[in-house]
Amino acid sequence: MKKLFIIISFIAYFSSSCQKQLELSPISSISANSFWKTENDARGAMFGLYNCMRSALGNYNYLFWGEFRNGYWESGSAGAITEWVNIWDNNLDPITAGTNWSGLYQVINDANLILKYVPNIPFTNEQERAEILGHAYFMRAFSYFYVVRIWGDAPISTTPFESADQDLYLSRRPVTEIYQLLKADIDKAGDMLPSASANFLANKSTANILKADIYVWLAKIGGGGEAELQVANQALNNVLSAEYQFSDSYLDVFRNNDNKEIIFSIFYNEIEGGTNYSDTFIPTTTDVPATLRDIVPYKPSPNRARFNQEFVTQTLNQAPGDSRTAVIWQEIPLANGLALKWINKYIGKDVAGVRMLVDNVRIYRLADVILFKAEVENALHHPTEAINWINKIARRAYGQDNYYPTSLNEDQVNTAILKERMIEFAAEGKTWFDIVRFGKAFTLIPSLQGRENEHEGHILYFPVAQDVISRNVNIKQTKGY
Repeated sequence: MKKLFIIISFIAYFSSSCQKQLELSPISSISANSFWKTENDARGAMFGLYNCMRSALGNYNYLFWGEFRNGYWESGSAGAITEWVNIWDNNLDPITAGTNWSGLYQVINDANLILKYVPNIPFTNEQERAEILGHAYFMRAFSYFYVVRIWGDAPISTTPFESADQDLYLSRRPVTEIYQLLKADIDKAGDMLPSASANFLANKSTANILKADIYVWLAKIGGGGEAELQVANQALNNVLSAEYQFSDSYLDVFRNNDNKEIIFSIFYNEIEGGTNYSDTFIPTTTDVPATLRDIVPYKPSPNRARFNQEFVTQTLNQAPGDSRTAVIWQEIPLANGLALKWINKYIGKDVAGVRMLVDNVRIYRLADVILFKAEVENALHHPTEAINWINKIARRAYGQDNYYPTSLNEDQVNTAILKERMIEFAAEGKTWFDIVRFGKAFTLIPSLQGRENEHEGHILYFPVAQDVISRNVNIKQTKGY
């Protein structure tokens, strides 16, 4: 019954846009004084926070930020959008898609409002107040982690924008300051969030996997080292002690929104009538012959993006017998010499002849924890232990025990981990960050080879959207753009 209430509440808040609820532009003092009064106001703001997060990652931002720069993409059957091609080729400029951080800062402002007002609202259950504050700390950390990885230096806001009297023109702050805020926020989230929840709401395990993600990034990119790796390792152990289950079926992970491997996801439901970002992966209706419509997913929206042949040939097809391949990628030759090609992870379901993309977008699952454990153990110079963790993924994928031998050295183990992440999380908004974190962007991505010093080394960051700079004179463009 509680889960049904949560879903109904989500749908109610998703039906009105994030922008209508909480803009970065100031809200009136009358609205503030009349809203933040009751427990229901606080709950509503919390669900609105998740709505804002979904909006921020929507409009394909999830792909722009975490996938499209990795060198594995090409135009779909309906042709690509020029801006998307520019991202695939790593030719970014301030008007390229994905350069606007406003959606993430809307989430941050939403969280700041909760953190300001919820402590003063009377609650019958103090634990519920703490949990709502925990969601706000988690979402602020989640959003700033995206910001710092995509843009580097960025504005820091811990006070909500509510009045025209406030200084609305913040400047970019050093990444070191953002890292300090991330550390503080994720610790508070972990203390306050509940032990368990539906996988589209954060809980202690969600906070721990985000904490591990943050600290592994700090260890490898943020100037940290063994201390950060040990914090990440403890956070991963905390998740492993929770009641998640590594699924025997890779297919079920993407066909069942309640699969016990899923730790955190973005919620979608067919009664919303909406779609998630995967609509661009599915063949266009006119591409699919009538004889194949029982087995091929199709949708009226244009098929704009798919994996390129290099990724299919050099990565997906390099491991015969990999049970993940058919879940990730499908290709059917047609009589005209062409082929239907599509990414097969998030295909939704047919409802009365209409394909509804109702798959929750997986943000974190237990496979993340396992491969992060391998990465951390190897970085701590325990390659044999790391191989044991990789082999848990390989056992499901290839059906073989001890697929990777314990004779591998640390460099070879890193290669194996990154390879498995490229396959395991294909089209899940992670692989660009993985390649950067492993220091392989300039060797693995053809469009970045030989460009290490371009933009004074800042080419791995995104430029800031011209629209953002036009509205805030204190924002300086990312170096080199």
